[in-house]
Amino acid sequence: MDNLTFGQRLVAFRTKSGLLQKELAAKIGLSPTALNHYEKDNREPTVLTINALAKALGVTGNDLLGIEDTTIYLTQYEQELIRAYREAPVMHPAIEKILELKPNTVTPRDTVRMFHAAKSEDNKEGGIVEMPRAVLDKLRNAPAVTSNDDI
Repeated sequence: MDNLTFGQRLVAFRTKSGLLQKELAAKIGLSPTALNHYEKDNREPTVLTINALAKALGVTGNDLLGIEDTTIYLTQYEQELIRAYREAPVMHPAIEKILELKPNTVTPRDTVRMFHAAKSEDNKEGGIVEMPRAVLDKLRNAPAVTSNDDI
């Protein structure tokens, strides 16, 4: 659904869910006329309306808006590596050398936002965290450490 308008995506998701316009409109408290305006791209819905539509259709707001989810989900092992890296700043130069990274050359465009479920000192609740894309790529390709003998 890459090049579709909001209205076209809305029609596609509504059709896929098997709902008629009047059924979807009633489900979220809209008039069928208002829903028709959204489907025809004559009006833009509010954020609250997009949220209600998404829930009723079993999709996300990003799906309706045509926004690709670029969240990177980490394995437990990758989360542990990141936590260990953060908790040992004295080791950063050695790790950067091993991973062949140049310190202080990471720009915001090179940063990856990702879901991080584990809690840490810096990230009390877990959630979305950022790290340099090059570090993540190197960590993903690094061999697993199974014992202290591997270090």
